[in-house]
Amino acid sequence: MKKIIQKVLIGLLLIQAVSFSGYADYGSIDIDGYYDDWEDKPHTEVYYGKKPYVSEIHLVSVFRDETTVYVHIKMSENGYTELPNSYFTMDTDMGSEAFTLMLDSMKKKESGTAGIEVHLTDNWDVVGSGYYTREEGESDEAEFEIPLYSITDEPDGVVDIAIMFPDLGSQDIVCVGAGTGPYIAVAIGAVIVLLSLAYYYKKKHPAYAK
Repeated sequence: MKKIIQKVLIGLLLIQAVSFSGYADYGSIDIDGYYDDWEDKPHTEVYYGKKPYVSEIHLVSVFRDETTVYVHIKMSENGYTELPNSYFTMDTDMGSEAFTLMLDSMKKKESGTAGIEVHLTDNWDVVGSGYYTREEGESDEAEFEIPLYSITDEPDGVVDIAIMFPDLGSQDIVCVGAGTGPYIAVAIGAVIVLLSLAYYYKKKHPAYAK
């Protein structure tokens, strides 16, 4: 029985190791002002009211790894095409926070890529950064990152993340890339308890061990 428990525990630990590296299954994000690494990430349609024409829908994606949340925004093709300085909220199972997105200014009619600062709304501390791109005849595109420590001192414990941009629409954007580590840890603990109880029972009732 001891050998069986040992083998099961080794197997569970291997599964856990694979699960923690599961962030890589979604690829990685570099906040560099180039947006091609978002092409394979799921995006949420963001808008107000009844669903408008496709060309009037903003696309937002939220991705994470062990320590950081990454956000990508592609503004709608028609109507509201320029990304404004924006207030947004991040809700997690370890706490919530409000942020303000501040864009470095560009001269009117100027095209190119400029910086973004992410501020905590309550004290205006800068906690994140990124870039946005504005081209004549095109809708704005942006990406930025926010460290999870701005929400909690235990980022590994964060499982659920949702962001909302009231300036863009009413939809919550749910994060992808979240690890399954906390769930795996609970499962491993449960299995250990069950195996221990089974071993104890068979030791007390040897007739059932055959």
